[in-house]
Amino acid sequence: MYVLYSTYALYSTYALYSTYYVRLVRHVLPGPDRVHLRGRPARPTDMARVPLLDAEDLPEEYRYLFTENDVGERDIFRAMANAPEQMQSYMRFSATVWDVLPEREREVLILATGRALDHEYEWHQHVRLGREAGLSDATINAISTGDLEALAENEAALAAYGRALALGDLRDADHERLREHYDDAAVAGIAMLASFYLLTGRTLDALGVEPEEDFVGWTV
Repeated sequence: MYVLYSTYALYSTYALYSTYYVRLVRHVLPGPDRVHLRGRPARPTDMARVPLLDAEDLPEEYRYLFTENDVGERDIFRAMANAPEQMQSYMRFSATVWDVLPEREREVLILATGRALDHEYEWHQHVRLGREAGLSDATINAISTGDLEALAENEAALAAYGRALALGDLRDADHERLREHYDDAAVAGIAMLASFYLLTGRTLDALGVEPEEDFVGWTV
């Protein structure tokens, strides 16, 4: 009985201090260093967990969803097409939240959110979209490494906000920093935009969708 109690006490103490250590490091380490403590769910297989459909597999009224988007007939949509009505709602919401910010600022927020999740698919797609929106490779790399001092003040605030939201660690300071550059309506929209890409990342993880091409890398 004493041995069992001692073992239980030792385990409880270890669990308590392990939890404390993780919380402490999450609060102390900046940027990408704390990402790896939380990480994203590992994908157990390289194969998608649902069929990857083509436009012709859908009822006719949903086929336009494959052409009226910014990335084309990508696997993200081929997987979501298994639920075409929900995919339609997803894309309508996407179109709404994309209008919250100018194109360049939007891509800063999305890249920061995807990077915080270590999400290769989101990062890979939005490196291209970010470049098209005018982001230099140096800016993209600064977002990746957490070097926010290299960014304009409003873009640094966006990147910090997106990262904190994605990690479930958004604080008053993150909100106030963003509020220095955007009004309340914009901040609410920014929260929804970042949350949309958190939803997107987790959906891709759940469906097992991987990048179609070789991953661009965390620095470009």
